[in-house]
Amino acid sequence: MSGSNEPTIYKGLVGVYADVSAVSKVMPETNSLTYRGYAVQDLCELCCFEEVAYLLWNGELPNASQLADFRAAEAAEREISPSLHAVIKTFPQGAHPMDAIRTCVSFLGLEDPEASDTSDAAQRRKAMRLLAKIPTCIAAATRAAKGLLPVAPNPSHTFAENFFNLVFDKVPAPEVLKSFDVSPQVSQVLERKPDVVAIAATPDSAGKVIKELRRQGFTGRVIGSQIFADPNALELFGRDADGR
Repeated sequence: MSGSNEPTIYKGLVGVYADVSAVSKVMPETNSLTYRGYAVQDLCELCCFEEVAYLLWNGELPNASQLADFRAAEAAEREISPSLHAVIKTFPQGAHPMDAIRTCVSFLGLEDPEASDTSDAAQRRKAMRLLAKIPTCIAAATRAAKGLLPVAPNPSHTFAENFFNLVFDKVPAPEVLKSFDVSPQVSQVLERKPDVVAIAATPDSAGKVIKELRRQGFTGRVIGSQIFADPNALELFGRDADGR
């Protein structure tokens, strides 16, 4: 209140701090953003969507087992109810996408069996359901606006594969998906428990793969041809290639 007993109005909440957060931080000295201490540029280069979601919720990146469990839990919650599909079909053709998703999320809340449970465990389960179902809602609304039938989620698909398939009724070529995610490809290689990993790629691309191999715990040898002939190899790969 001011001296005249009139309330101080902060229009649009400009300058008002609602809380503090450990999830993200803007680094003005580098003009960059971090999530849980990790630069978003590194997360974009080296991590898949599910890994970043896990990081935001849990404070650290998952190991292979934790990532597998997280993916399984998400894949099991992708379906939306026939009632919600019926609601989506009633959306006006020109509805704004954000309005459509807002309505879908509100309906999901009405349906959620744990809506009134505010325990930490229940909140995490609700967050997982939202993470899994929102892409299904987005795709169903997108297709309905074009007069197309919805596509059912496929639990065997990764998060990215599933979303592409939900919207376009097909999964893009592997090279398209690979351009989005390095992490799943590395995980598949490490499932075979190799002693040596051979890489055929340009130095820049190889550097990303090597860093991800080390991040996922691979301690074996990495071999290649032109990638280690590059005079800037150590600079590109950092400690991950030193002595390997």
